[in-house]
Amino acid sequence: MIYQGDLPVLVVPSFDQPIETDIGYSRLLFPTDGSKNSDIAIEHVIEIAKHFDAVIHVVNVVDLQAAGGVFNAGGLENTFVKRLETAGKNVLDSVEAEITETTPELDVEPVVVHTSSFEGVAAGIREYVSEHDFDLIVMGSHGRSNIKRQLIGSVASTVLRTVDIPVLVIKRPAQQAQ
Repeated sequence: MIYQGDLPVLVVPSFDQPIETDIGYSRLLFPTDGSKNSDIAIEHVIEIAKHFDAVIHVVNVVDLQAAGGVFNAGGLENTFVKRLETAGKNVLDSVEAEITETTPELDVEPVVVHTSSFEGVAAGIREYVSEHDFDLIVMGSHGRSNIKRQLIGSVASTVLRTVDIPVLVIKRPAQQAQ
């Protein structure tokens, strides 16, 4: 379903306990790298937040392992990390402006997080989810890498397998996949 359809897909993990019948969303997580692919989910997160009067946490993950490459054994220079943080903050400022411009009544909380995990950005998202009480993740199926024939991006795929909350995956338009 998630690999073949063009519609958004809500993936709900299995639960050991009965699920409440009165479902609501008060805290949404919207991870973004600032690419068109990841930001296609903005409209969806806005609509869900409006409907449930939810707070949107917009997160950008600074992947220190990927940024440092194979020669990262000694750590990264602080100025380099600051540049990565600034780039992430710029992405968040842009997304926050887009959300508040169209829907000023929504509460948006932007945050840049770091990960040093070899699992990359997905690990940063998973760590952030484990530290906060989110009801739903809304994310694009692909990010910056936009591998053309890949049906779902590696970050989205890993997040789906490793978090214990529902994830709404928004597929990129077919013309962007070519």
